[in-house]
Amino acid sequence: MDTSTLAAEPTIPTTLLLNPLLLGMLVLLEAKDTPSHGVTDDTTAIQNFVNKYWGCKILFFDAGTYYVTNTITIPTGSIVVSEVLTTVIGGGSNFSDQNNPKLVIKVGNAGDKGVVEISNMVFSAHSGSAGAVFVDQNIVDTARQKATAAMWDIHIRLGGFSGSGMQTSNCLKQADRFTPLSLRKAGRRARR
Repeated sequence: MDTSTLAAEPTIPTTLLLNPLLLGMLVLLEAKDTPSHGVTDDTTAIQNFVNKYWGCKILFFDAGTYYVTNTITIPTGSIVVSEVLTTVIGGGSNFSDQNNPKLVIKVGNAGDKGVVEISNMVFSAHSGSAGAVFVDQNIVDTARQKATAAMWDIHIRLGGFSGSGMQTSNCLKQADRFTPLSLRKAGRRARR
């Protein structure tokens, strides 16, 4: 903390896993618990994992893509890290209605104060998820402490990518007009 401005300057907790004293606190969500290939529903396995270990272990997500069909709630007191920007992708009927949006990741409840650390993850949605709200961070810092509720290297991925079901070829609205060539033309116009 910079005491001259009282601004918090948290750093990403990369040393967390290198500290031998903390290694005993690490628990791994791995392939035996859920396949993490982005196809089958991992919601129950992930929520059970979080519910079992939050507040007493460091929750480590093995590399992969975890497909969820309902909101994952991460309570106050959780430390969540992942390997190589692990992706949690929301999909299915719960996230399909843009007039009735649903959270993919909910961090704490409104008014919660305390500690939460989440790092090195990607949150996204599968095709047909117009009602998906990617993440809602409700936890605020504990009184007189700064940066106790923080996220580092968290990415929200919108649009098409491999495994999302949202490529140009299956875009319902402008699949015939949206091409890499039109992107290049638009980019040239923007630079002028």
